[in-house]
Amino acid sequence: MKLDYNLTTTDMKTINKSLFSINPIFKIVLPVLFLAFSTTMLQAQCPPGQAEYTVTDTGTYYAAEALECIIDGSQETDCADEVLGAPDGGATGDIKTIGDVQRFRMDGDSFAGSFVTIYFDKYEDPLEVEIATSTDDVNYTVEATITDADIVDDGTLGLIYQFTTTVDFEYIRITHNGNNDGKKYKLDAIQSDYVNSTTTCEIDSDGDNVADLADEDDDNDGLLDVDECSVELNFQPLCATWGYVYNQNILGEPAQHY
Repeated sequence: MKLDYNLTTTDMKTINKSLFSINPIFKIVLPVLFLAFSTTMLQAQCPPGQAEYTVTDTGTYYAAEALECIIDGSQETDCADEVLGAPDGGATGDIKTIGDVQRFRMDGDSFAGSFVTIYFDKYEDPLEVEIATSTDDVNYTVEATITDADIVDDGTLGLIYQFTTTVDFEYIRITHNGNNDGKKYKLDAIQSDYVNSTTTCEIDSDGDNVADLADEDDDNDGLLDVDECSVELNFQPLCATWGYVYNQNILGEPAQHY
């Protein structure tokens, strides 16, 4: 026989009041049980005997390939000639026609939260430019729609626009949106300062929810791994004579053979 129970919010409040009236200790026990259950659920993301381990990689990517370079309505080579790699003061010709688009592949994947700098050689007022990113060069997410008011004239870096990405990306697209047809910008470089974090499940020998790769005492015996594992062997050359018994001491002591 199957029984179905549909408990409303009012029912739950009634049950809680009844429990608490029977024994006030429930006011302490139930929250503790809930916290323990929540913690167990968080730790259950990895199989038994394993724990989460996160590796963080930081660095800088630049535009590595020009996929599209529409300038004044025509495909040009300026993007490949001038924009790829680190900023060097070289720049494309005037990008001045509404709908002109430049599309690039970066030289690596950047995770969401990466810090991107677009280097311009010229940016006229008023002018609106759309910046979008993608992981597959098909589906793009608009990261910003900027005007001249968003451009910073940095004494060291020159004319730049900087933003933090909201999604992972490998491709970036810049489009002349207008405001005034004929208003120009020139591109010099595109840079992504990335922070990429990858989390995996790794062996956790002592079950303390810290992976061995990050655990300073992975067998939980009170001795740091760095002390337990720093055995220095000092081997001496063996004699070519047959029949020797060879005994190797540790911690820098000379080897014995007899």
